Amino acid sequence: MTSVENGLTMEITYTGMNQVATDANVLDQIRGGNIIAFNQLYRLYYAPLCVFAGRFIPDAEMRKDCVHDIFARLWDSRQQLEINISPKSYLYKAVQNQCLNIVKREKLKETYRQTILNKYDPFYETDLYSMKELEEMVQHAVARLPEKIRRTFEMSRFQHLSYKDIALRQNISVKTVESHISKALVFLAEDLKGAFPVCFLLFFMK
Repeated sequence: MTSVENGLTMEITYTGMNQVATDANVLDQIRGGNIIAFNQLYRLYYAPLCVFAGRFIPDAEMRKDCVHDIFARLWDSRQQLEINISPKSYLYKAVQNQCLNIVKREKLKETYRQTILNKYDPFYETDLYSMKELEEMVQHAVARLPEKIRRTFEMSRFQHLSYKDIALRQNISVKTVESHISKALVFLAEDLKGAFPVCFLLFFMK
C-alpha cells in the first residue's frame, strides 16, 4: 500500500486479482460484486476503525460490532453506492456517525432507566417489571406490527440503519420509511400502555 497527494490517497494490491486497485476504482469493484476487493478493504481498515471507534465507545465488543455493521451495510447496499470520497474517508465518517448514534441511544436509555427508578416505588411489586418481562412485552408488540412496518421498524431500531439505508434496502422512499416508523411508534404506544409509560422508549428511542 502506498500514499500520494493527488487525490488517490492509497493503492491496494489485491491478492489473486493481478492488478493494483486505486481509490478511484475500489468502490467500483465492490459495486460490481467483487468480494475479493471488499475483503481486502475489510482487512485493511477493520482494526484501525475499531481503534478510532474507541474515541467514542469504551466497550470493545460494541466497537467491533459497530465497525462490522458498517462493512455489512457497505456490502449489502453495494449496488446503490453513491460515494464521491475515498473509501477511507467514507468508512471513518460512517463509523463516527454510527458511534455518535450509539452514544446518543445509550444516554437516552440510561435517562429513561433513571426515570423509572425515580418514579416507581420498588416496594410496590405491581409497579415493577423485570427487564426480561419488558423485553418480552416489547418483542410481542413488535411481532404484531404489519409486516412491512415491522421490517422497517426493526431495521431502524434493532439494526440502527439510517432512513436512507432502509429505503435503499427495501426499494421505497425515505418518506415511506418515516411513515412506517411513525405508525409503528403509535401502534406500540397503544399496545404497551398497560406497562410503564416509557417502556417502549427504553428499548427503541435513538
